[in-house]
Formats: sequence, C-alpha cells, structure tokens
Amino acid sequence: MAEVESRVSEVGSSESEPTSSPTISVETSQDPKKKRKSVQSRSIVWDHFEKLKDAYGGDRAKCKHYGRDYKANSRLNGTTSLNTHLKKCPKIPRKVDNTQTQLCLQKDGQINGGVLWKFDQELVRRALVEMVIMEELPFSFVEKKGFKKFMSIAQPLFNVPSRRTITRDCFQVYNEERLKLMKNFRDVKPKICLTTDTWTSSQRINYMCLTGHFIDRDWVLHKRILNSCPISSHKGDEMAKVIANCLL
Repeated sequence: MAEVESRVSEVGSSESEPTSSPTISVETSQDPKKKRKSVQSRSIVWDHFEKLKDAYGGDRAKCKHYGRDYKANSRLNGTTSLNTHLKKCPKIPRKVDNTQTQLCLQKDGQINGGVLWKFDQELVRRALVEMVIMEELPFSFVEKKGFKKFMSIAQPLFNVPSRRTITRDCFQVYNEERLKLMKNFRDVKPKICLTTDTWTSSQRINYMCLTGHFIDRDWVLHKRILNSCPISSHKGDEMAKVIANCLL
C-alpha cells in the first residue's frame, strides 16, 4: 500500500512540473530590390557645378564656367559659398530676354533721358558686314577666337555669323548699293568725273579701279567706286576699252 502511494506521488509531482511553451521564431524577410532612394541635389546651383573628390575623399564642387572649386559637404558647408560664387562668377552666361527693352546708358552711367534700347540681331549683323567691307577685312575674320571673345563680352546676345554667311551678306550689300547708285544717277543726272587707279599684284596680275566723282543737288561731293577688274596691260588703248565696258 505504501509502495502504491509513493508511485502516485511521483506521478503527481511529474505532472505538476510546468511545461515550457514552444518558441516560435519569426523571420522578417526584406526585399533586396527595395533599397533606399538616394537623395538628389535639388539646389539650382548644381546646374553650374560639378561634384568632385579631393585627395582625402572630401566632397568638392567645381564651377563649370570658371573652374574654381569649393568645399561641398551638404551637412557641413551647404550651398552658401556656391551661391555666392554664382553671383560674382565672371563667365556664367546671363539669361536675358531678347524681347525686353533696356535702358540706354551714357558713358558716365547716367540714363540718357530714359531712352529704351532693344537689341536687334539684324542691325548688328549689318554693321558687322559694313565693317568688313570698309576695313577690307577677310571673311574669315568673324571666325577668329579674339573677335568671338570680344563679342561674347561686348554683346552676348549677338550670334556671330560664319564666314560663308558674311560672304553672302557682303554680296547682298553690294547689289543694294549698286541699285541705289544707279537710281541716284537717274534722278540727279549729275556730271561725273572718272579717275583710274592701276596696280600689279604679287602674282603679276594687272588691276584697275574705276572711281566716279560727282556733286549732288545739295552741292555735296561724292566719290563712288564703279568697278574693279583685271586688265591685260597699262596701255591707254587697253584701259579705254576696259573703261567703256565698265560703263556699259
């Protein structure tokens, strides 16, 4: 009887021991494709700066127009120094509205009676053509680096034409002036005095320039080159034939 009671007590004690609940392991799966998006540089200054690294791995920003670089750590430096440089950068292109009128200033900086001035591409181009003709410049002058640099500073809005365009413009001006001179001769009917100038080029080619001198109705003396052509010799008979052909 005592043996039965001891076995019952052992069973009761074993059943009274607390049982540990099973542990459930939860694994969180993360999609490797979903990565944190990189923050882009939103400031407008980055349109004019290029990001670089210095010898120590620090962030630098180099101006695309002037070439000067600054510290560009977004947390430590920000973009204040970059904005300050853009306000003073001598080579940054300035955006100007071609249709907007501007105040005309005198040499001393005073406003010339509040006169408004508007940039005219065709007017400046015509003045350039007249300069090439008057100064006897080569057509390739407009493609020289020095002239392009000068125009970019003097008038950045002006699109410098190519030498082919200048050549066509010079012929157009010649035809316009030729028709204008012929009309003037018909209207005024002046008496014209002719002079010739002959020379020989380094290629041993003889040339003659025919110039007409006349006085208009306002008693103003004019001088116009009528023709310039090669001649076979400087003899009087040959020059007379050439002059007659120039006047026909």
